[in-house]
Amino acid sequence: MPANIDLAKGRQVYNTVCVICHQQGVAGAPKLGDKAGWAPRLAQGFPVLLEHAIKGYRLMPARGGNGQLADEDVANALGYIVSESQ
Repeated sequence: MPANIDLAKGRQVYNTVCVICHQQGVAGAPKLGDKAGWAPRLAQGFPVLLEHAIKGYRLMPARGGNGQLADEDVANALGYIVSESQ
């Protein structure tokens, strides 16, 4: 994970955007803190996960469905998710 990730900001973004799917596992989204569910994704590396989060991947919409999120906000949210799911 990049050193410039702000986990507090990431938590805030998670709680307003990402939680919609990642709290309940909507459409197969791995839940926050589910180490087994996140393991294969984390193995791909942060850059790949960030690209998926920004551009969308399979059923996950780009930027978690909030097209106005800045790349930095997406990276912070991803950093928070990773920190809680390792």
